[in-house]
Amino acid sequence: MAFEDGIHAVGHHLQTHAHGLGGGQRDAYARSAFNRYYYSVFLKTRDLFRSINPSWSRMPHADYPVTLRATVRKQLRIAWSRARKDGDTKLVKDTEAALRAVDALSKLLEQAYAIRVVADYNPEEEVDFQSGDRFSLKEVEITAAHDWRPKCDTFCAAIYSAWVQVNV
Repeated sequence: MAFEDGIHAVGHHLQTHAHGLGGGQRDAYARSAFNRYYYSVFLKTRDLFRSINPSWSRMPHADYPVTLRATVRKQLRIAWSRARKDGDTKLVKDTEAALRAVDALSKLLEQAYAIRVVADYNPEEEVDFQSGDRFSLKEVEITAAHDWRPKCDTFCAAIYSAWVQVNV
């Protein structure tokens, strides 16, 4: 199991155990679940960056969406235009999927980072515990945070697939 997969599993453990606790522990477990889910997404994206340009893997968290929207998008857009011109329908389709993934992954990283910051630095923002195992922070459901990682996996796979086709 990759480290980022383990971090996601820790997030799930914290999520499922939060409701069984009381007071401050319940709040801390819930906040930590959001935190772990964010890091699972960040680390997966860092692996993508490391595979396509190792120097990008050392940049600050906040730069990841910017790099996706600027540098990665630009290179994929150029490849898409070239593929259209050459009549390479597979590459056109793959770069279109990658461009959609770039936008989606950028938004996901920004949302997850914003919630991670609230979870870690804004204890005055209350976790809203609901019935069952559900809770939310700033109207972001923990189940949505749990799904960040599989979405991230899909987006990273689409970007990597197109990237290796145009950068060989």
